[in-house]
Amino acid sequence: MIFIPKDESPNGRNLLVLSNEISGTLSTFQIDLDRTNNGELTLETFDNTPFIPIVDYQGQTIFEGGISGLYYIPGTDKEFYAVGDRGPNAAATNHPNATGTTLLFPEPDYAPKVTRFKAESGSWNIQSVEPLLRPGGATASGLPLPAGAGSTGEIAWADTIPTVLTPDIWGIDSEGIVEDNEGNFWFCDEYGASIWKVNKTTLEVLKRYTPFPTEAEDVALPAAIGKRRPNRGFEGGSLYAQR
Repeated sequence: MIFIPKDESPNGRNLLVLSNEISGTLSTFQIDLDRTNNGELTLETFDNTPFIPIVDYQGQTIFEGGISGLYYIPGTDKEFYAVGDRGPNAAATNHPNATGTTLLFPEPDYAPKVTRFKAESGSWNIQSVEPLLRPGGATASGLPLPAGAGSTGEIAWADTIPTVLTPDIWGIDSEGIVEDNEGNFWFCDEYGASIWKVNKTTLEVLKRYTPFPTEAEDVALPAAIGKRRPNRGFEGGSLYAQR
């Protein structure tokens, strides 16, 4: 058993290395302590109070507010870009009218949003909220993808009648967000396990990297990526290098 103090470890955290004589393996454990207790880190909280309505559904107003990805804007004083996911939905698989994995989308035309905000005085100072756009400038959507293009097998409803919604070739369940040094955003998608390259100014998709290329903007990813379990696509992303 070896203890590696944080000032000598490769990730700056206290590590414990254990050897196992039966399996002949080494195991490394990170010792997570509250680093705010000794003043090494300072914890600040900034609350987002939703105020932009998405839809009124069954007497309840659903607001913008959830985020799936966050990116710090370099050189700023706590300014960030955030992206939400596919939008409000509810599981309806157990509904008597359902014939498979079913989700109810109370606002079928919802497009995932990119929010720019500054964290200050304990809250979000929202500067802009804009939707992602498909090629040609119309809004993208959060609806499931069609068969052969990364479908998760989910059936989308607009209500419980049910009104069945058509899958969208430019549907995205957006997760991570990063910015490159050429003025583009990159988003990762949980639906089709795809990566979107997006114009930062217009928020229109430029390229989509996917294991299910079907559109002119698509660039093929290895087919093995498409073997993921439904809704187990990409959850986060980062830039390895700036070129």
